[in-house]
Amino acid sequence: MENKRIIVANLAATMKQTRFGDNITEMEYYDMGEVPDRPCDEYVVVRFKDAPAIRVCVTMDSGIGIITDVLKGLGVTR
Repeated sequence: MENKRIIVANLAATMKQTRFGDNITEMEYYDMGEVPDRPCDEYVVVRFKDAPAIRVCVTMDSGIGIITDVLKGLGVTR
């Protein structure tokens, strides 16, 4: 089974090594559990040195899905 927290931590470390991601201060995975009427149970919050945080919904994502959705949320890919 994939450890989503480790995947996000490794993605953050990798992104911080790039020109695009050198503004990232923190990237955290949250799992709120299944709560009725909540559209997003799992999400990643990306925090920056000088920009507002971005929250990316990753509910039901696989490891590669998390990476893809976070990159889309950051505007890196479509």
